[in-house]
Amino acid sequence: MVTAEAAVAVGSLVMALAMLLQVFVVVAAHLQVGDAARTAARSLARGDDPAAARAAAHRSAPGAVVDVDAEPGGALDVVRVRASRSVALPLLPWWVVQVHADATASIESAVPSW
Repeated sequence: MVTAEAAVAVGSLVMALAMLLQVFVVVAAHLQVGDAARTAARSLARGDDPAAARAAAHRSAPGAVVDVDAEPGGALDVVRVRASRSVALPLLPWWVVQVHADATASIESAVPSW
């Protein structure tokens, strides 16, 4: 009797750990993409060109797609960055999850020399 119950318990534990691994992979990818969007927005707000901002974002999240929307001189001097990335789950490689993150930053003006 104990053997059958132990087999069910071990199987349930393995399934729970596998599900936890899937969640961990998706959360880690979301954090990386969010960091990439923030990095690109800060870079653009400082006045860097979009190519440099995209390169900085790709260092934070390799494989991320980075869309840049800058509105200098508009009603609001802001930059908007949207980063996204597809994540294949390790134990279910046919199931792909898309993670997105947005970041907005105000364009920095020149710092006065004191």
